[in-house]
Amino acid sequence: MKPYPYRIKVALDCIIILVVFCLGAAVGCYFISPLGKSSTEKWTPAQPAPQVAAIPKQTIKPPVVKVYAHRAKQKLNLPEEIHTDPNLYVLQSTRLPNDTHPATVTTLIDQHTGQVQTIVRREPLPWFATEHTGEARIDVGIKSTTGTIARLTLREDLLQVKALHAGINASLDTDGQLFAGIGIGFKW
Repeated sequence: MKPYPYRIKVALDCIIILVVFCLGAAVGCYFISPLGKSSTEKWTPAQPAPQVAAIPKQTIKPPVVKVYAHRAKQKLNLPEEIHTDPNLYVLQSTRLPNDTHPATVTTLIDQHTGQVQTIVRREPLPWFATEHTGEARIDVGIKSTTGTIARLTLREDLLQVKALHAGINASLDTDGQLFAGIGIGFKW
């Protein structure tokens, strides 16, 4: 069998890479947003932090509470039932950076001035936790034995010990090589 000329091999490699990329993008879009709407667009009620969950609440009577105007509800894209309720106001709102550490968000009110303040504390990583986070990834590169390849990798993290994450992974290269196994990694 005669080897392909160099230009044909490069063209075939590019086509293979493009097809793998398009398939990966389609699969990724399906898993990220199967119904066309990401779960990141949903508002959910915050649960009390474990440190205060069992502490009873008390009633205070601040003189005046400063709140954001009603248009803040629209800017925050709050659910319709909150947006249309004239009795609900935004006291404070914050955006947390993307982080692997848990965070505790606490809103405080000064009973004399009515001033509201929200503070955030980055919590330490847990000593041991289960997790279900995954990644579908497409890489393009050069392999010393076969030249240009594309690689589809799937990974699922299952356990966490501080910054170490253990899980399963599998990869398929366009040269037909397959890998499946378990691993541990350090995230920063």
